[in-house]
Amino acid sequence: MVQREAILKGNITGVFFRYVTPGVIGMVGMSLYILADTYFIANGVGRLGLAALNIGLPAYNLIFGIGALLGIGGGTVFSILHGRGELGRANRPFTISAVLGTAFSLLFALLGLVAAEPIAFLLGATEETALYTTTYLRVILLFSPAFILNNIMTAFVRNDGNPHLAMAAMTISTLTNIVLDYVCIYPLKLGMFGAALATGLGSVLGLLIQLTHFLRRGNSLRLQRIRPTVRETLQIMRCGISNFITEFSAGIVILAFNAVILRLAGNTGVAAYGIAANIAIVCTAFFNGIGQGVQPIISTNYGALQMGRVWRAFLLAAACAGVIGLLFYGAGMLFPTQIAGLFNQEKSPELTALAVRAFHLYFLAFALMGFNIITITTLSAMAQLKEAFALSILRGVAVILPVLFLLSYFFGLDGVWLTIPVTELLIALLGVILLLRARWKLKKAHENDQTAA
Repeated sequence: MVQREAILKGNITGVFFRYVTPGVIGMVGMSLYILADTYFIANGVGRLGLAALNIGLPAYNLIFGIGALLGIGGGTVFSILHGRGELGRANRPFTISAVLGTAFSLLFALLGLVAAEPIAFLLGATEETALYTTTYLRVILLFSPAFILNNIMTAFVRNDGNPHLAMAAMTISTLTNIVLDYVCIYPLKLGMFGAALATGLGSVLGLLIQLTHFLRRGNSLRLQRIRPTVRETLQIMRCGISNFITEFSAGIVILAFNAVILRLAGNTGVAAYGIAANIAIVCTAFFNGIGQGVQPIISTNYGALQMGRVWRAFLLAAACAGVIGLLFYGAGMLFPTQIAGLFNQEKSPELTALAVRAFHLYFLAFALMGFNIITITTLSAMAQLKEAFALSILRGVAVILPVLFLLSYFFGLDGVWLTIPVTELLIALLGVILLLRARWKLKKAHENDQTAA
């Protein structure tokens, strides 16, 4: 297989940028889905619509997390099998991921039909925001098959040596969403329904583009008539669980932040957090794009026991993430008022002041956030699943929630904005330890194998 040979033997820097560049463009494009919704809802619906969007985001995080669980998990197993030369078994994880993705999709769509309003109140909607939140949630849940299957196809298309198609699909999908956001919210005056509809239709188009991979001559993906084993399914889940936790925990964190901020600063505070958090999603997308782009390189070389290439790819990814994080932090320091103004059509001075303060403190996290995401992705790609899971659960929930409640108690709203930077610092220190431990463990295992041979 040509792509496999290039990953194993090509210049590692060239291979890195060949996979990472489209990965970054694609993930940033996907993140602009929510940022576009944020912009158009803020300016076309208003402050309550913006608050409602942020209240409904945990459901979107859960849907996206399921797609990441099955896509990244199955794609990692797919690439490891390719690295070992076990091409005949490689399509089993693809088939299992597709079947499970379809099942989850139908469940979410059913919830959208019958339970959107109770879910809205469960997520923290107030009487003021309930109608907006319910409308947004119902449409997003009904389009969950497109979101989940699109994420799965993106991961497998990238792992099957076609990262540029994955990038093109997500880019075109995002541009479609932006155009439809404008059309639905302004000329058609469809409000929250229009924003959610635009997001769903954009994802449907992205999925249709991804499916053209099956027409490609070099395509090796095939759906098979198989009987999945529990072991195979659990292997996919284990390899994707860290990515799922990253996405799903983001939803839990939004819930917790919304509750604390609502108590401290009301719906305007929630709207300010929505601006900062949704800009942060774009920055995080750069880091996720680097991680997802480098994952096939790391998994394939790990499967072939090319550990030197694995670590060189990791260092390249960490360096790129560090530079991007510092650039985003600099933008937040230099242009906070201008950025806040983009999402404040009502010209609320309170919203601007809260958002600017959030940028100054919250954006400190970007300096280390990329390193942590790359570390978790690398550990997962090398099947170091306990370490990756530990970092993910600590970063996603176990550290961040106690830090949130502790800092907000002592420092009020400033403590809320400092929660993410403090959490990323603690996780980075632990991540260095786990990476060194994993490197030592893999080196010892390789030496033992050579001795036994």
